[in-house]
Amino acid sequence: MSDPSFPFHQESSGPANASVEQVFAFLDDPKAWAAHMGESSMMMLGEHISIDVDAGGGRVIGSTARISRVRVFIDYSLSIKPPEPWFGHLLGAVYARWCTRQMVMGATRHFT
Repeated sequence: MSDPSFPFHQESSGPANASVEQVFAFLDDPKAWAAHMGESSMMMLGEHISIDVDAGGGRVIGSTARISRVRVFIDYSLSIKPPEPWFGHLLGAVYARWCTRQMVMGATRHFT
């Protein structure tokens, strides 16, 4: 089921040479799955994002997953404030695809 407030969707998947528990533990850590955003790159327009988490590490108890492959997705909406709308329409899907691929590749590298 999709949320109409996030009309756009992008996902990536790839092999993970690890148990479901190991993959979930890795992807449940915001600092692990967001590591690619901490590096300056062309896709980040030369910028980077730092992740700060609370004492609990940003994790939620009770999450479940059934994984044979790593699948990461982003549901997003576009800003209505100029100049973001044209920029988002132009590059939003490219950026979201790049992000999901980076997260999957990070998990894949972590377990190989």
